[in-house]
Amino acid sequence: MSARETALAALLGVLATVADGIAVRNSTAPETVPAIVLRDGNQTDEEAIFSPLMFNITHQAEVEIIAATEAALDVLLVAVAGAITADRTLGGAVSFAHPEAPSLATVDVDGGGPAFAAQLPVTLMFTATGSPAA
Repeated sequence: MSARETALAALLGVLATVADGIAVRNSTAPETVPAIVLRDGNQTDEEAIFSPLMFNITHQAEVEIIAATEAALDVLLVAVAGAITADRTLGGAVSFAHPEAPSLATVDVDGGGPAFAAQLPVTLMFTATGSPAA
């Protein structure tokens, strides 16, 4: 398993503990509200280290949180950020994990009224050996 996949799987595991199992990865649309969806995101930086060849990677994942009320959204945001900051190594999968400031929106949910959503960027820093893709 690549260092990137290890990091994203560890982040999903943290999200699942906060959300009582309602966290999913790369889902097109949530089936229930509340919902937490982890988007893989993109690598934003890499730094090569030689002898042995390693790469310090910075990767930005996106956590989408959808809730029925603004208060419920706030509770989930605080819980997710708290779970990440409680163990910034995500059980040793990364060197450092950092939740950024969320962006908030109101969204329409099929078959229901409006819901409240947040996009929470999470910066993951880890080391890959041999190749940034490893």
